[in-house]
Amino acid sequence: MPVVIALLAMMFLYAGLHDMSLTDALRSLLGRQPKDKGKSLSAVPMIGPNTGLGNITIGNTLTKLPNFASVNPVPGATGSRLDQGFDLTGSTFLSPFNGTVVKATTSDPGWQGGGYIAIKSNNDPNFVYFVAEGVHPIVSEGQQVQAGEHIGIPATNPYNNIMGNVEIGRANPASPGQPLAQVIGNARGMVLDFYRWIKGLGGPTATSTGNAGKP
Repeated sequence: MPVVIALLAMMFLYAGLHDMSLTDALRSLLGRQPKDKGKSLSAVPMIGPNTGLGNITIGNTLTKLPNFASVNPVPGATGSRLDQGFDLTGSTFLSPFNGTVVKATTSDPGWQGGGYIAIKSNNDPNFVYFVAEGVHPIVSEGQQVQAGEHIGIPATNPYNNIMGNVEIGRANPASPGQPLAQVIGNARGMVLDFYRWIKGLGGPTATSTGNAGKP
């Protein structure tokens, strides 16, 4: 029993020092890669002062949430942690608003060959929603979609082999295949803001928010 207590204490300490969830801490201690996924950064410049993109404000201020009609894009999903977006597992993937499909692929190299879908809002072209990894798109680039329309079906996540395990979030409007968290000044604030929006639509609860905004 003392050994078990000591191991648990070590896991909590390790997780705290490295800003990880307990699951990632255990994987790391066992010599496995945490589910940080190590997505590659693109060469798109950081969005900073005087370079705002519409509702993406300058510096470290938060981004504005949509004030147009939206629906929960992942009904029935179970939440995991926040990172560059919101990791979760679901079986239903919908468009959160009326928009245009700006990217749809069954095998995106930036996501280790996982699926990727990005939808640009018709009301605010600077708000681009993405769902990646364990998803297979059933829409095509350039297609118009309505709020609540099915955009993808579950697929095997290439990082952990879990069916329907995806990351959702906001994409960079200048490069829709890239998470906005990689280029915005206050990535943590933006991701937390996105999470509050999803929660307000009836989305799941995250298991951990400590890694919000990080790759």
